[in-house]
Amino acid sequence: MQKIFNDMILNQNETLKGHRDSLTFKRILLNDATGYSLPNKFCDEYKGSGGSSSKSAIKIQLQYDLLSGNFLCCDFFSGTVNDFNYLDLMDAQAKPKDLRLADLGYYKIDYLKEIDLKGAFYISKLKSGTSLYEKNPDVKRRKDGSIIKSSEYKKIDILEIIKPLSDGEIIELKDIYIGSKKELKNRLIITKLSEENKMKRVEKQLDAVRPNRGKINDRNIARTSINAYISNISEYVVTTEQIHDIYSLIWGIMLISA
Repeated sequence: MQKIFNDMILNQNETLKGHRDSLTFKRILLNDATGYSLPNKFCDEYKGSGGSSSKSAIKIQLQYDLLSGNFLCCDFFSGTVNDFNYLDLMDAQAKPKDLRLADLGYYKIDYLKEIDLKGAFYISKLKSGTSLYEKNPDVKRRKDGSIIKSSEYKKIDILEIIKPLSDGEIIELKDIYIGSKKELKNRLIITKLSEENKMKRVEKQLDAVRPNRGKINDRNIARTSINAYISNISEYVVTTEQIHDIYSLIWGIMLISA
């Protein structure tokens, strides 16, 4: 049954179908978590949020290698533990030429940097609010010829980039540095969504903030109109158009953990 499920996911993926034996990646590691409420008597071992929620809850973290069909880990935590607290255990499993796919719950720039340093690869969605920079071709210099550090990079506004894009259009920006430290260079791939898909996301955000009478600002609304991915994989290995297709493999483990 496991092999059938594995083959089904791979064969439905246009990028990987028929190319399993020639892949650059040794493993394709998928991560996801699911949680369940437990009877209150387990609250000492598995703490829940309390209040209107259960006093006891469990979170199950899965790591799965799509190419071999093997589970690397299945770990149990209190329901209050955030996904990013699992990054150390994920990092311990990383090997050169792995491809790591995980959702934004595991997003941390320092962790992506560790993957890169190990000679492994990642495709990640870009977290909203992440600072983006590119090298400034017109740097300012002191009289002795040295570069003024503050002029070495220029900040990018992703919302300005997407303004001229048509629905469904994909663009890529190369050599983009993420985070205030500007230590990690990436490819940035942006897809402009249709108005219909944008409005679905807006409605989902509104549903999330309505109970607290919250609002969504104009920048957040504009940000819902795109998918933005970052990756350290060479464009000669995975093309601009293939990035989303490969990232969508993560939805396979979401089916397992649901």
